[in-house]
Amino acid sequence: MSISRREFGVLGAAALAFRARHANAGERDVLVFGQDLPANLDPHQILDLGMTGYALNTYDNLYRYEDNPPKMQPWLAISHTSSPDGLVWDFKLRQGVKFHDGSELAADDVVYSVQRLLGIGRAPAAPFLPILKPESVNAPDRYTVRFTLDRPYGPFFGMIPMMFIVNPRAVNRMKKRATGVRGGSRQTKRVPAPTA
Repeated sequence: MSISRREFGVLGAAALAFRARHANAGERDVLVFGQDLPANLDPHQILDLGMTGYALNTYDNLYRYEDNPPKMQPWLAISHTSSPDGLVWDFKLRQGVKFHDGSELAADDVVYSVQRLLGIGRAPAAPFLPILKPESVNAPDRYTVRFTLDRPYGPFFGMIPMMFIVNPRAVNRMKKRATGVRGGSRQTKRVPAPTA
């Protein structure tokens, strides 16, 4: 491979123009690593590799893919049934599951999470928006969640692991504490980078 003088000059100019600026040193012996971090930590707003890794370690879902090759495993649900026409799906929840604040998971929490996911309507909701409306998710009893689809959708069960369950009490506490809320997240002041 050869490079012409002109190409070398362009590459050299680009290297000078985009060279790293001098950075002020931080505390000694502290490494802060931040590659591919999600824009926020809300599993109903962001869908990318970084967020998926974070969400799988922070939130739970009704079913989850486990093993290699992946197999669908019950997680917060212990079982599910579907109607013969594929429109109505019932998920029975595991009893005794607790959120970090000590409150017990109930079907209403799953309904809240799914309705919030659909209401925000961002990337994590994309597979469900054409076939599921927020009012089509309900709790017939404390430990049963019912999804009523607009039409049969073959991949529905396979997409269930994309629905991360949040604690509505924690979400509502954060809403009350946040100031300058827009789009569900706290506004931050942009600080310009220091110049050398």
